[in-house]
Amino acid sequence: MIHQSNTVPVLAFVRKGLFSSLLLAMTLLIASCDDAQDSANDASCKDDITLKDVTLERVDGVKEDLSTYLGKVVVVNVWATWCAPCRFEMPSLQALSDRLDPEKAVVLGVSIDRKPEVGVQKFLDETNVTFKNFIDPKQDVMRRKWKVSSLPETFIFDGTGCLKERIVGMQEWDSDEIFESLMAYTDTDQK
Repeated sequence: MIHQSNTVPVLAFVRKGLFSSLLLAMTLLIASCDDAQDSANDASCKDDITLKDVTLERVDGVKEDLSTYLGKVVVVNVWATWCAPCRFEMPSLQALSDRLDPEKAVVLGVSIDRKPEVGVQKFLDETNVTFKNFIDPKQDVMRRKWKVSSLPETFIFDGTGCLKERIVGMQEWDSDEIFESLMAYTDTDQK
């Protein structure tokens, strides 16, 4: 037979345990909502690719964090000197770069040549390419992080640094149609 005096402490212990568990669960839920909000922002990026936490070496040897371009539409073209389609589309990328308002949008190149010191700068000089170019000879970012599978491959990021489009293959970047589609990611039109 169970005495009433014994059940009260058991119920009180169960209630305290439930209350403590409930309090802990609510605390974890609130904390995870904050983390989920940050993850949701990155998860809305196509292929979970962002400009955040990406540092590359420029052709001139200076390392640069791509998050410095947050607030702008960023077109990142991955190329190599030995890639004929890459070489062919470079002048149209330069034309696009010249047309963009640098306060709102930029074109960046990333060469994956294994020995960039041999010919990357020479190629850029010969083709009059003046937009900023980086190198990733070990392909730490391009293949491992961004999963580049073929060349040329172009990534278009909005002002939050979130990947919005991934384009595999050669394009005519200086067309009005492409220019206007890029401008859709900015707040105001550029002329």
